[in-house]
Amino acid sequence: MVGGTTTDIVAYTTGGTFIQIWIGADDKLPYTMGAIYTVLPPGCATPNVRGQTYYRCGNTWFSPAYGANGVHYRVVPAP
Repeated sequence: MVGGTTTDIVAYTTGGTFIQIWIGADDKLPYTMGAIYTVLPPGCATPNVRGQTYYRCGNTWFSPAYGANGVHYRVVPAP
């Protein structure tokens, strides 16, 4: 269980690197500062801070960016 959600974990090594994947917990695990996501978790608020739109999902803040493949969201510190 992670954050009250039943999860599965897959762990293995390849080329000397340990890889661990959690399945079913993406909305419960912390987001990495600076990481970029293509979709937001459900239920985010959209506050506007000093003219900049952010997405606040629980305690995590995202800043939208637009590129050739559409919008993506970077984890940022709370403004």
